[in-house]
Amino acid sequence: MRIKFYESNKMEENLVSDKIYIGVDPGLAGGIGFILSSDNYFVVDMPIVKVGKYNKLVPKKIKDIITGDNTYSLENCFCVIEKSQAMPGQGVCSMHTIGLNYGIIVGILACLGIEYIEISSRKWQKEFFEPGDTKVKSVNIASKLFPKCEFVTKRGRKIDGRADAMLMAEYGRRINKSSSVII
Repeated sequence: MRIKFYESNKMEENLVSDKIYIGVDPGLAGGIGFILSSDNYFVVDMPIVKVGKYNKLVPKKIKDIITGDNTYSLENCFCVIEKSQAMPGQGVCSMHTIGLNYGIIVGILACLGIEYIEISSRKWQKEFFEPGDTKVKSVNIASKLFPKCEFVTKRGRKIDGRADAMLMAEYGRRINKSSSVII
C-alpha cells in the first residue's frame, strides 16, 4: 500500500501547529484521511481482506496506517470518527459488521492514546453542505479542498469513503482551531 503526500494551496494557512487531524469513515468502503498541515495531506482506503465470501477489516494495517512512519507524535493527533448507526432495511449481519468495524477502530485509537470524537454523519456534513445527495456533495467538496487526492475512479465511480474521511479530518481541524473540543 502506497501512502502519498500532496500539496494544496486551497486550504487555509492558519492551521494549529503540530496537530495531525485524522478522519475515519469506518465502513468497509470507507477511508482514513490525514491532514498534517495545509499543504501535506493524504487519504487511504480502509484496508480490507476477503474471508470466504465476506470482506473484513485488517486491524494491524489500520494501526500501521495511523502510526505512519513515526515522524509525528500520536499525542498530537486528533481523530474524528463517524458514529456507527443502523440504517432502515439493513439486515442483522450487516448491522453486526458495522458495529464490529466501528469497535475495532475505536479500540485501535484508544490503545494508541489518540484523542478522538465520535460524530454523526449529519453533524459533520452540516459543516460542509445542505442535506441531499451526500455522496455527490461529499466528493465535490472534498475535491475542491483536497484537489490532489483522488475521489473518483478512472471509470467515474465516486469514492465517497475517501471524501468523507478527508472531510471529517477537516471538520476536526476546524473545531480545534482555537482549542480542543470534545463533543
